[in-house]
Amino acid sequence: MNSKDFLSYCEQTKFIEGFARLFNSTAHSDVTLYLGQNQVKLHAHYVILSARTHYFDKAKDGGFKESTTDEFHLSEHDSYALYRMMQYIYMGDYSHKKGLVLEEADEQELFMHARVYVLANYFDVDGLKGLCAAKISRCTIFQEDLDSLVESIAEIYSIRNPCFSMRQTISTKVKKDMKKLYEKKSFRKLLRQNAEFASDVIRVLMGKGNFYADPDSDSDIDSDIGSFDAGPIGSSHI
Repeated sequence: MNSKDFLSYCEQTKFIEGFARLFNSTAHSDVTLYLGQNQVKLHAHYVILSARTHYFDKAKDGGFKESTTDEFHLSEHDSYALYRMMQYIYMGDYSHKKGLVLEEADEQELFMHARVYVLANYFDVDGLKGLCAAKISRCTIFQEDLDSLVESIAEIYSIRNPCFSMRQTISTKVKKDMKKLYEKKSFRKLLRQNAEFASDVIRVLMGKGNFYADPDSDSDIDSDIGSFDAGPIGSSHI
């Protein structure tokens, strides 16, 4: 790295740190979020939120009460997952630390990432979806708690067409631990209730588990992990 590139990197780092310092800060805050049923209060900034997701713009422009109060009550979502999504929006990553928002127990790591992934899909935060997919991929390799694995799979497949990378990761893990998983009532119930997941399991057992190369896949082209922008506004993932 030459001196010019180094200076550019330093300026970029300062720029990123500036957004991170504004996370949950009253400085210049023009919108307040209330996270989950616990109504955890978080100070935010429209311009930063809008750079990551169109959700808040749509709510504000749609004539909802948020357009006049500048307050969003997101009670239908999990407090922890929302807080981590907001961390990503400002910092480019989110904390794995348990008890992050409330004193009550937090989820196991794999399920935690699964919940954030589903939330990123709901709020259409593409970079966060890719980041979660990468974290889930790493976490799944070492996952020994099969009850938590089944719970996480159910969460991920609660949305339509999870990304190829996610389906590839889960199917590979399921194939590896199929005998143990099938002994679990929760896993057999999931196969009965979720046709898309059951179809993916059949595919991988038949040796057709490459979700990138199979032309018969019903899902849209997965660009989540190949192009995810894991950094804050104006940054690249390092």
